[in-house]
Amino acid sequence: MIPQFPEFKKLELSDKDEIENFTKKFSPYSDFNFVSMWSWDTRGDMAVSSLNNNLIVRFNDYLSKEQFYSFIGDNEVEKTINLLSDFSMKNGLGSKLRLIPEEIRFLNATNSFIIIPDQDNFDYIYNVNDFFACEGKKYETQRNQINRFKKSNFNISTKVFSSFDEIKDDILKLEFEWKAAKMQQDRILEFINESEAMSRILKLDFSNFRTVCIYCDDKLIGFCINEIIPNTQYALAHFAKANTNFSGIYSFLLHETCKILIQEKRLFLNYEQDLGVEYLRHSKSSFRPIKFLKKNTIIKQ
Repeated sequence: MIPQFPEFKKLELSDKDEIENFTKKFSPYSDFNFVSMWSWDTRGDMAVSSLNNNLIVRFNDYLSKEQFYSFIGDNEVEKTINLLSDFSMKNGLGSKLRLIPEEIRFLNATNSFIIIPDQDNFDYIYNVNDFFACEGKKYETQRNQINRFKKSNFNISTKVFSSFDEIKDDILKLEFEWKAAKMQQDRILEFINESEAMSRILKLDFSNFRTVCIYCDDKLIGFCINEIIPNTQYALAHFAKANTNFSGIYSFLLHETCKILIQEKRLFLNYEQDLGVEYLRHSKSSFRPIKFLKKNTIIKQ
């Protein structure tokens, strides 16, 4: 059971239902998605608590691994921010609270806090039907890339898996090859953290995963690990990797993913944030998001 603030407990698999009870009234912000939390808890020190019936989380930064506090909930918000900011300062993590969902809208009416949009952590939201149709000038580039991929490659097939048992080794092999091709000295920590997070998600056996895999001559050349979010119109893409020697493959992968999500009766795909990484921002923007799930940094004045 999640304890009452200021007590915290380390994140465990058994916390899934309780955490989802906190988050289900909000849009599916990627940071507070249980699978995402579990996957990125690579050091095993993420911690959770409950304050004023809000979920409090001690996160690790996705890239730097520095710790910070956040929360999701709309109960006694000003009191929650004051207590959590003071607690964060007392514990040496500064007074900033990060990844606060914009849906806690009435924060904008208070003068007690500085509210700073955190664009690097906005979640990209795509319309599944629109991207699958790829019609009009808006999707001209993606449509051309998809057609080029189809015309340039033979023996291409798409498969969907709800379990990682059959594909775990292929995914890890492709992820290793992708990482080796892009490795740069100033991004080593980023790659290490992501590899560890991917290894953790592949150990889960939840029934609502849909991993879309692209094969060429029976070799995996691209995959997207998606989670169908229950009782919503959303799916969430946790990891997507592809062999970029195949021109247009990312557009084709997303197109195939959208086709599967339509069958799952989902309207929107949360493609998570770009973390301020330039190539991710360029790529995710090129797919034409229809909106963002925005988050803020809050500083107590």
